[in-house]
Amino acid sequence: MYWMETAWTMLGLYGGEGNKTTIPNLSRSRLSSFAIPLPPLAEQQAIARMLQAVDAKIAAEERRRSALAALFQSLLTQLMSGRVRVGPTTNETRMHE
Repeated sequence: MYWMETAWTMLGLYGGEGNKTTIPNLSRSRLSSFAIPLPPLAEQQAIARMLQAVDAKIAAEERRRSALAALFQSLLTQLMSGRVRVGPTTNETRMHE
């Protein structure tokens, strides 16, 4: 976002100071003629590594959520079938086979 904003500022897309209520006509051909600065390659690679780490964390959390949902369903099935009983006052759990 920073680089896009910098490019727009450098190219004067915002117009004059007094012209803040209108949006200039920006056609596809006009937009394609603008040079958009890119961060240095090392910075792009650092950003990519960070995004990959975030994606890996999201995938791990989704796997964790799925495992917890399966565990919940298993416990619920055991409780509803009577294979597991919870004592009314001591919170003891007894397995029945």
